[in-house]
Order: sequence, then structure tokens, then C-alpha cells
Amino acid sequence: MNKRICEKAVAVSKLARAHFSSLMYGVVPSKVKGPGFEYIDLRDYSIGDDLRYIDWRASARMIKPDGDYRLMVKEFLLERMVNIVIILDYTSSMNYGDKIETSIYCLTGLLSIAHSLGDVVDLVIMKGSKPYLEYALDPLDAINIALNNICSSDPSGDHDLTKLTGLLDKLKNRESVFLITDYCHYPIELDVLLTRLSVLNTGFGAVFITTDFELKPPSVGGYFVFIDTEKPGRVIDMNIRDYYREVSKHIYRVKSILDRKRVDYIEVNGLNQAKIKKLHLLRLYTITRIRRRKT
Repeated sequence: MNKRICEKAVAVSKLARAHFSSLMYGVVPSKVKGPGFEYIDLRDYSIGDDLRYIDWRASARMIKPDGDYRLMVKEFLLERMVNIVIILDYTSSMNYGDKIETSIYCLTGLLSIAHSLGDVVDLVIMKGSKPYLEYALDPLDAINIALNNICSSDPSGDHDLTKLTGLLDKLKNRESVFLITDYCHYPIELDVLLTRLSVLNTGFGAVFITTDFELKPPSVGGYFVFIDTEKPGRVIDMNIRDYYREVSKHIYRVKSILDRKRVDYIEVNGLNQAKIKKLHLLRLYTITRIRRRKT
């Protein structure tokens, strides 16, 4: 177990809890069951308003000069508690830069929002040869379970979305699935996963974690040796510009699938940007949690 990873994950999780508690101060989830609602009017968000009442489309039309949202809320909207799935990628490719700390910040943020809304969580952690799964958790318990997993084992295994697709077949009747990961996926596997979720009539939102060095080549050119963290012993020896050209093509293919499938997702480049994108995480959660299509 990597002590540094554990200590940073715990510290970042506490920081995220503080940030999102402040963001959601005064939120009291409705105990009303059922999907019914009564819409009356829009007004500016005030501290203490229920986050489920935010109208993101109206808010997007009222961007402030600094680029931030002017949050607008609907009055007298009632929604039911939902059961969601949150998947944390803890495979070897995440063990780079501050990707794990950034993932934990985003995970804690999403689970803090889920707690405020009274939702139930199934937690999946992708690691090793077999995903870790816990059913029907209180979101705050899910945070502690995720931290215990991180503090008891190192990141391991490789991305295999086919395993995840099979696992989600067991989690039917969930409203939404949230995936916290990076771009190291085979596009075809991602396509199959999203197609399966569509068949299951399940909403999907994703947070893609990146670092500067993964996206931007160093200022010095030449040939570099890249080591594959998921397959020890495998190296890639090539010109640095060619390598980053291939990385850009891969990310473009992944994003093309997400856009074609109309998936809501955000990209978070490091922990500092995650702190800035708190409202983006909030928006992602609230618009995805009830994204089921009517049948």
C-alpha cells in the first residue's frame, strides 16, 4: 500500500467535503415519493434552496461576465429519491501525477451531492482483476469505503470496460451511472458500454481526469521512452511529437463517441481545476440522476 496515496486521498476527501458542504448549505431533501412536480416560476438561487430545483438551461442563458453561472431555480418542484451507481477507476493508469487525488475530490463531491438529495448509491471500484462492488450505501458511507480501499491497496489492473458492461447487467433499475476515469479506454469498449446502458434505460455521466503532461508535450523535442503502467515491461519508443499526435487522435475518438451517444461529461485537468469546477460537478449530477427515458 502506498502511504503517500492514502494520506493525500484522505486529505483531499476532507477538503472536498468542506467545499461541497459550503456549496450546499441548508439543503434539505424532500421526502415526497414519486416523480410528480408542479412548476410555477423561476428566480435567483439563494443559500438554502434545494439543489434539485436548479434549472440548468435557464442558468446557462444567464452567464455572468466572469463566465460563472447565474443559478436559477424552479419553485415547487418535487422529485423522488433515486438509486445511482458511481464507478471509481483505480487501475494502474490513474497512478500518475495527481489523477488519484483529483478523482477522490470529484468522487467525494458527487457523493456529497447524493447525500444532500437523499439518494442511495451502489459503489464500484475498478481495480485488479475484478471490480469491487457494494450495494445500497448511504453516500457518506460510500466515501469511507472508497478511502479504505485506496488505503489498503495500490492502483492495479488495466481498463476493461467489457467487465464493467457485464457488471452493470446485474445493476438493473438504477436511474443513473457516473464514471470517474481517464481517457485510457478502447473506444469500441466504451461504445459497447454506452449502448448497453441505453438498452437498460439508464442515464450516464462521466468525469474524465487528465494531467498537463498527458495532454501537452514538453518543450524539448526528440525521442522519448514511454512505459505502459498497465502492462509492466511494455515500452513505446517514438518521437515525442508523433506520440502526442496519437494521443490527441485517441481522445478525439473517445469524445466523438460521447458526443454521438449524447453523454453529459466534464474534463478535469488536475486537482486545482477540480476545485474550480464544483458547479460543473453539481450540474452533471443533477441533470444526469433522473435522465431515464420514458418507456
